[in-house]
Amino acid sequence: MRHWLYLIIVVLTLQNRCWAVAPVLTYVFPSGGQVGTTVQANLNGTFPDWPPKIVVYSPDIKIEFKEKNKVSITVDPKASPGPKLFRIYNKDGTSAPKAFWVGTIPEIEEIEPNNTYLKPQSIGAGPVLINGKFAIAGDTDSFAVDAKKGQTIVAHLLGNHGIESPMDAAMQILSPDGFILAENHDRFGLDPFIAFVAPNDGAYRIRIFAFPSTPDTTIRFSGADTYIYRLTITTGPYVDHVFPLSLQTGKPQVLNLKGWNLSKEFAALNMNASPPLTETRIFKTGAAGNFSVNYTPHPSLVFVKEKQTKLIDAPCIISGCLDIEKSHDFELKFKKGDKYKIKIDARSIGSDLDPLVVQKDGLGKELKRVDDEGAANRDASFEVTSTGDSTFLKIVDLHNHTGETYYYRVSFIPVVSD
Repeated sequence: MRHWLYLIIVVLTLQNRCWAVAPVLTYVFPSGGQVGTTVQANLNGTFPDWPPKIVVYSPDIKIEFKEKNKVSITVDPKASPGPKLFRIYNKDGTSAPKAFWVGTIPEIEEIEPNNTYLKPQSIGAGPVLINGKFAIAGDTDSFAVDAKKGQTIVAHLLGNHGIESPMDAAMQILSPDGFILAENHDRFGLDPFIAFVAPNDGAYRIRIFAFPSTPDTTIRFSGADTYIYRLTITTGPYVDHVFPLSLQTGKPQVLNLKGWNLSKEFAALNMNASPPLTETRIFKTGAAGNFSVNYTPHPSLVFVKEKQTKLIDAPCIISGCLDIEKSHDFELKFKKGDKYKIKIDARSIGSDLDPLVVQKDGLGKELKRVDDEGAANRDASFEVTSTGDSTFLKIVDLHNHTGETYYYRVSFIPVVSD
């Protein structure tokens, strides 16, 4: 009898475990909204109970559950742009966190059909942010933006980077009669970006499409319900990055905004980096784009181009840009035996620079050449132990390219022994 009772208990326990289902949150669509607006969105995933419980990690958004799979998301008028994480849970577990992106410009949803350049969705001159989806295999989306001769059209797609859409998107700018004028595949991770100067007045086409982020054997454009994106298009001001790229905690500093179509009113910001923040999103009301700046306890400097070689007074963080010069040179002179970590951030912060660092001694003998930190990280980092003599570093682009988007942040931080 006891054996039968034990068997019944085991069976009931296993049944309860089988019935225990944690929620799965696949995506939210639209995946963002403008500051000061309320967005009606759909949650995609598996939800054993409705409404589920929710954790929102930012006071900038409030999420209210509606009918099954639908929510209302209100963005605070004073919210800062960028991703706002949330997750749902029940008594059996919790979902992975997902991001709802807060933007600074008006937002709309993609309207089908817009598969060809002959029948694009018209958006005027912008600025506008389009929430869209490559819903089926072979899907392409086209948008018409009005530009005057000499105006810069800026287009940026957020998909794999930040929304975690399982796609590798590509972007093209076409003339009004369908000729490809510019294209880009990967600027921010797998996401494309283009800044293009219109040669004539006209309605230029932005055409986008995607491949799987994990390559397979298909030879056509890909699509799925999870291929969601946020596409920014503007002929107005756009903030790409700032200088310097770091702020020293507790020190007032002027940030120079870099990007396209930035008039004098968008040129600079006065900042005072106060603890306990570790980073902040820099933006300007009325401009598209933003940039995440980190805070550091060390001096934050800008590379001075007039000097051939910069003598480093470490620890410090230096921001530089290979806009014209093909290399920047640094001299390191530390106390004998001191060890420093040298880290270059470029691709990880949205730069086009693929950094290569060459270390030489005072006689010009090459000691070390450092490229990628790892298979998934194209930035560079390494450690230097001082011999008491000067050592020299040269930062270049791996492909010897230059331009205003070839910026970097190099850190010279002492290694503390355990």
